[in-house]
Amino acid sequence: DEVQYYKEWAKKYKILIYYGDVDAVVPYNGGEAWTTSLGFPVVESWRPWTVDGDQMMAGYVQIFKAGDMNFTYATVRGA
Repeated sequence: DEVQYYKEWAKKYKILIYYGDVDAVVPYNGGEAWTTSLGFPVVESWRPWTVDGDQMMAGYVQIFKAGDMNFTYATVRGA
């Protein structure tokens, strides 16, 4: 079970987990459930992220606090 490793790594390294939001083989909601199961507190709730910092939405992101580092979960729109 790799969960224990991710819990330790996330305290030492910045980690980004990402999923395509229309991927039928590896759906993003499974990744969301797995990421939430790590038990890290939420620093930033779900929000859109943009390519240009303004209008071009590229997916959604949620950021968790893991020790001194942030653990980021993101979706990629249309992927």
